[in-house]
Amino acid sequence: MGSIVAEIADKIASAGGGERSELEVRGGTGAAGGGILTLSTSELTVVDGDKLGRIDFQAPLDSAGTDAILVGASIWAESDNTFSASVNATELVFATGASEAATEKMRITSDGKVGIGTATPVTDLTIEGPITIKEQAAADADTAGYGQIWVDDAANSPLMYTNDAGADIGITTGSTLNAASLGGVMPVGVTGGSGLTDHARIGKSCRMYLTSSISTTSGEVYLSDYAMTTDYNDDASLYTPQTSATKSGIKILVTGMYAFAWSIYNDGGDTAGGYLQQFLAEVSGSNTQIATTYYILGANAQFAGSDWMKMNHCSILPITANQIISMTWNRQVGSIGSSGGLTTGLTATYLSN
Repeated sequence: MGSIVAEIADKIASAGGGERSELEVRGGTGAAGGGILTLSTSELTVVDGDKLGRIDFQAPLDSAGTDAILVGASIWAESDNTFSASVNATELVFATGASEAATEKMRITSDGKVGIGTATPVTDLTIEGPITIKEQAAADADTAGYGQIWVDDAANSPLMYTNDAGADIGITTGSTLNAASLGGVMPVGVTGGSGLTDHARIGKSCRMYLTSSISTTSGEVYLSDYAMTTDYNDDASLYTPQTSATKSGIKILVTGMYAFAWSIYNDGGDTAGGYLQQFLAEVSGSNTQIATTYYILGANAQFAGSDWMKMNHCSILPITANQIISMTWNRQVGSIGSSGGLTTGLTATYLSN
């Protein structure tokens, strides 16, 4: 079917003057009244993607030509499924152009979802790209059952949420997330934020151990002086295991609160009592005591054969970034015989910032 072009003289004005309406569709009155303009298709079998009707906005006579005469904006109805006796799913598409024929910019799906910048909205409103919110001094009036997201006109434009009781909750403060409003815990997947704990890191651990025959007289054995083995490291951004023969230990990369568990097991090669003397942090190559625990077995306690001596301890400690955590073993008397196997385990677990 061709098109009908109706040219109406510019001097014909509407009855009220001013802007004219070249086409008016007038209907009846009441709730069922009002003019109806129907755009339809002659397609006998409508499938997904078929257009049912379309309105184009254009300046086809513009003397500039080229882009100026292209369709500048369009609205069309597009089928969202194959039609049947029980299906007529249809979407409404809005298209605009800048220096080209109009292309889709917004869509209302058959189930009422709105997509801006996307043809497949997944929620009631899906926006692909950033949004801009004008600052204002306060939230709008409260409405029962509704909350508001807005931007305060205070310094640094804090992002705010106001509940239906009128309580204003700051989401950001300055250039970071608001630790007070978020309860001090950062949501999973979010990084940055002053005073916040990264929720995704909580419980992440690093474990190292040493199995060796160490022969020594009374005095301290620095486990950091032996090449320990890394069992596992849950988060490389939190921990760097140090496995050199002179500085073994767990290097903490993020300042925060950590739980430390450590143990020493010694078999029948030990001939006397001993204790785990201190838990150490090595800073810039020097040992700084950050915790001490004593596990005294008693003077001249004797072990032989397959007997074992076990010492276990756990502490929760604040650790500054870049400290290397290790332990020391201190003999009371006697020595660890060459036949004795010394097994140690050291585990660090992140708790909070």
